[in-house]
Amino acid sequence: MNKNLWESKLMKQSIIHPDTNKPIFWAFRFSAFPVLNIPITTLLLFPGSTTITVASQFINQTYNVAINYSNRNASNPMPNTKLS
Repeated sequence: MNKNLWESKLMKQSIIHPDTNKPIFWAFRFSAFPVLNIPITTLLLFPGSTTITVASQFINQTYNVAINYSNRNASNPMPNTKLS
């Protein structure tokens, strides 16, 4: 009983965002980042045309933004004036 309770608690904490109490999409959780970053890194290192380079950089930056947004501090947002 106690072991099942702790497993359930850890599962909930890994899926639910602590500030928004909404589930984080599986691909944007930190646990998925290393696994999903392998094909992106391979694409970045693949020597090819300019189109492949631009597309791989776009995919990489888009994925990084999605990870950062999904795991943001939603209870204390940073104003845009501090970013410049």
